Amino acid sequence: KGQTYSETNGKVTINSDVYSLMTSNPSAAQTKYNLGQFILFGHDKYKALAASQIYQPALTTFFDWGKGKLVSEFPWENVQPKANTLDATNYLAITNDWTTTNIALVRSSSENDFNSTLSAYKSFQTSHNWSSIQTSLNSQVQSNLKKLGMKSNASTGSGN
Repeated sequence: KGQTYSETNGKVTINSDVYSLMTSNPSAAQTKYNLGQFILFGHDKYKALAASQIYQPALTTFFDWGKGKLVSEFPWENVQPKANTLDATNYLAITNDWTTTNIALVRSSSENDFNSTLSAYKSFQTSHNWSSIQTSLNSQVQSNLKKLGMKSNASTGSGN
């Protein structure tokens, strides 16, 4: 900070000499500064919070063209429970548990082992209020369907 970039009002701006090298000779800038290896400059989540000049001019042409044109087309996008809620915490716990459960199911040595593993997962879901999460997910899908101008049952395959 201060040598290659500055921060103002939460927005990161690359210093003009560094930016000039990045736009005129990207490989030299990569060798000299290697900014793409730092989380502020190498990941889209942080780039979205940065000043617009974080991206090369050739890329901003595409971004500018897409503004107002690109919209979600799928009712199930961005339906996770709101961050910092109990549902969000439980949803994360359940999805993480499913990862290990899925592997255990594939590796089951018997039908009883499979059923026992699946039963334990279903109990885990229940103890983490899966029904509340389902209500939240379904509500968000319905909201998305409305925004997309689709019928309320479109995501089931029987609508639109």
